[in-house]
Order: sequence, then structure tokens, then C-alpha cells
Amino acid sequence: MNPYLTKPIERSEAQALLSRAGIHEQITRVAPCSGGVTNLNYEVTLESGRRVLLRCYAAAEGAADAAATEALLDPLLRANAVPSPRLIAAPDEGNFAIFEWLEGIRLRDAANRDPDPSRLADAWSKVGAALRRTHEIELPDRRDGEFRGGRLVSPNVPWADGLARDLRSASATLRGMGLVSEVDQRRIDAIADRAGAFVGGHTPSLLHGDAHAANVLVRDDPTGWVLTGWIDWERAAVGDPDLDLAVFDVFTRAQVGATPEAFWNGYGRRPVGDRYRFYELVIILSLASNDHAQALPPGRESRRLVTTDLVRLLDLI
Repeated sequence: MNPYLTKPIERSEAQALLSRAGIHEQITRVAPCSGGVTNLNYEVTLESGRRVLLRCYAAAEGAADAAATEALLDPLLRANAVPSPRLIAAPDEGNFAIFEWLEGIRLRDAANRDPDPSRLADAWSKVGAALRRTHEIELPDRRDGEFRGGRLVSPNVPWADGLARDLRSASATLRGMGLVSEVDQRRIDAIADRAGAFVGGHTPSLLHGDAHAANVLVRDDPTGWVLTGWIDWERAAVGDPDLDLAVFDVFTRAQVGATPEAFWNGYGRRPVGDRYRFYELVIILSLASNDHAQALPPGRESRRLVTTDLVRLLDLI
């Protein structure tokens, strides 16, 4: 089963959604394009020849939050030169948004398609630089949290405590599945007990929230691949930038292989130390414990690591 959502849409339904958003130009063509795990995307061609992207948020709960988050972030990203598709409309209380159309394919697919890695070096570098600019955006409200209803909401527990909770939950699930031993579960829970020491202090920063090479579009030019834009900001949050970097690294290793040095050079640093390894462990165990995630390469790779290399991962921390 393809975990990436695609579903046909009637032209009349797409026309009604655009009308709700104040766009009354007639649609001449609408076609599904590669979706995400939580959204459906459509390439819409208007009578004038202009193309737009219609994104429908598929989650029954949180769809309005997703649209509101993208609407909230659009001016921030634009003001800070973070390449991303320009938001055209996101109606209040709606479960959809309309963006400018960006040409390109996912960076993950380009990396797997092009046999010459050097043609991707500039794109990887620009991807890292754009993520760094995201993390450096000056926020009016600098505190950890997630976006709901177009505003930042503080978590129920402090940052480190929430990660510790996630780690304990994953270890219990994996133990129940018979994928980790009782001894390893105790080791994982002991690491969770020290989450505050591992994480330490951080400057709350804007996070993409789902930072990986399948959420980046690139375009093939004669001189090589170039960055078109970061997409899918619906899971954005505020927290420690190293978590975004850990997600990007874990997902990239599973999707295309080792994260290219060009990405780290573009970002300006490579995170090291116990804090980064702690984040890496949280991500790997969370993905490994989620059956739904096994439909995707990062989930499958995480489960493989848990079943073959867990002791080494724990020894590193």
C-alpha cells in the first residue's frame, strides 16, 4: 500500500473550494499529484493558464489547525527569505489551502534518481542554509510549543519531560511487541530519566516539524539541481533546532543514504554530543514502535536498527 495519499477529485469539487477561497476563475484541469501522509495535493490549471496547488488536509481532527499554521507562517517565511510556496488563500475554519505552483520533484527522489551526487551538492547546501534561516527567525513569542488555531500553544509539560515521556512510551510499546529485551527497556527508561541533563538549555526556535528530503522540492537545471522550496509546514512547532536536524538526518539516512556534507556546510554546523544522540534515539524508537510508520523507509530502517543495533545506540549515550 502506498502510504502517500492520492485520490481523484471532481473538477466541480475543486471549483467549489477555490470559490470558497475567493478564486472564481474557471478550472480547465485538475490532477492529483504526490501527496503527503496527512494531506492530498492537486495541480489545478486555471482558464488563464496559471497553475496553483490545492492542498486538502486529510486528518479528520486538526485539519483547520494545519491550514491555520501554514497561513500564520507564510509571511514569516517570506520575510526571512526562506524558500517556500507562497500561500494564496487559507479560508478560516477550512480544511484546505491554496498555494502558488512550484516546479520540481522531491529532493529524496532526485537524490535516488541522479547517478552523479555532485549535481545535487548545491541543492543540499541551499536546503541546509534555508533550514538555518528558519531556525534563526525572530519570533514574537519565544517559547516552546505547537501551533493550534493560528497561535502558539505551550505544551502540557516542559520540553525535556515531553521527550522523556515519548521515549518511555516507545520503549514500553517495543517491549510489548517483543522487539526489545527487559534489560534494554530498563536502559532506555534510565536514559529517559536523564532527559533534562541530555537536552540542557536551548533557545526556542521555529522548527519545520517534519524536516526531511521528501518535504523539499528541487528542479533540474543544466548546471545541476537547484532548490525550489521547503514544503508542508503544517507540523511546524517551536523548540530545539537540533530536533529538526536529528529528524532530517535520520530520515535522510533511511531515504537516500548518509546526509551529504553539503547539507551540513549549508546549515553551518553538524550537531554532535549526547543531546543530538538523545534526539536521534527518541526519533528512532518512536518510528520503530509505530506500526503505521513501517510503510515508510524511515520507519522500516528504525525498526531494523532497534532489532539489530540497539545496544550500540544505547552505548553511545
